[in-house]
Amino acid sequence: HHTTKTTMNPRALFLPILSRGLSSSSYHYPNIGWFSSPLMATRSYQKGEGSNSAKRGRQRFKPGGPVKQKTHRKNEHNKPTTETALPPPPPITNADDGPFPSYFTCRHTYEDSLIEELKLLAPDITLSSPFPGCVRMEETQILDDQSDHQWIDPVYALQSLPNCHVMQGQNSIKSIAKAIAENSTLMKQLQTAPRGSLRIHALVPGVGKGQRDPILMRRSQLVAETLRDILRKSYRACRRPSTNPETSLSQNGLEQIPLDSVQNSDNTWLLQIMLLSPDVAAVSLAHCRSMGELDTCLWPNPDYIAGIAKVDIDSKMPSSAYRKLLEALACMQTKPKPSDVVVDLGASPGGWTQALLLHCQCQVVAVDRSPLDSGLMQHNNVQFISGDAFNYRPSSPVDWMA
Repeated sequence: HHTTKTTMNPRALFLPILSRGLSSSSYHYPNIGWFSSPLMATRSYQKGEGSNSAKRGRQRFKPGGPVKQKTHRKNEHNKPTTETALPPPPPITNADDGPFPSYFTCRHTYEDSLIEELKLLAPDITLSSPFPGCVRMEETQILDDQSDHQWIDPVYALQSLPNCHVMQGQNSIKSIAKAIAENSTLMKQLQTAPRGSLRIHALVPGVGKGQRDPILMRRSQLVAETLRDILRKSYRACRRPSTNPETSLSQNGLEQIPLDSVQNSDNTWLLQIMLLSPDVAAVSLAHCRSMGELDTCLWPNPDYIAGIAKVDIDSKMPSSAYRKLLEALACMQTKPKPSDVVVDLGASPGGWTQALLLHCQCQVVAVDRSPLDSGLMQHNNVQFISGDAFNYRPSSPVDWMA
């Protein structure tokens, strides 16, 4: 369903540098936001390279593997849907002793790449991919400090669910929500959280594979809605901010606190509920913080469920590469202003250039040896420069370089 081929965390793909200037060996670029190349961290895997090379990506989830073959069935609300069988849930967490595993979402078929990256942190950690688009990290003494465990930000990960509590209800929506609300280890963290600072995300294993109607998704959303109603009575973090009574709707229909109501990262908490079976949920509560140079770029990501931003454009585009750019801007919660000048290096055939025009209405200087799409070549806001992008030097200051 999600056709973008971004292979890494968008915040690592496009790293804005908000300093006074960006220097190189031969030229200084004043006031530039810089997008680095995704090729720098991309690794191609060939048959026979490394361990388990014969079962990488989609091959690990083909019929006969750990996930059963797709069958036509009806979900819990009698809606026709085509799903894969759910994997067995993990052991239930003891509120005091654990275990407290962490989950990371990623693009489907890049589970092995994320596992290899996490192995660089500590070779002895136990990692697995229980379902497509997800990697599970078992609790380990190497990362038993909650702050260290929470702030692991791998390049290939789209979202983090740190220090999960695996809980079981009595096969009813209200019982699952009540079990989460009564978990004192989790909820005590919200006692001092400011009003309106909590976001709640509902997700299921099928989200990582991009399924249109994942099994148990509606049930997970109802658990999150019921939990919010319960928590409102005791925790002001779950109530609407007093300074801004209006709320927007998140992708799952839950109330979501507007970005402008949270002044800084210290005021943002994220509660994620991943329903693993009709009565078992992995629940993560994390205090989000800014990563890198941008205060608006928080980790874990409180704005997009499973870290997946919806970036499709309905109109015809010269190429599909524009999704990488829009995904990065969405996760960073920033974009060029209409008055900004953006240089698109290596612009042909013009996917990024057109996305900047549609999404930002800015001025674009497109640099490439090959021409752009014919419509872009005639656009009033596009200045095309034929030449090598590696040797291009702007004649006057620009605001962004892509």
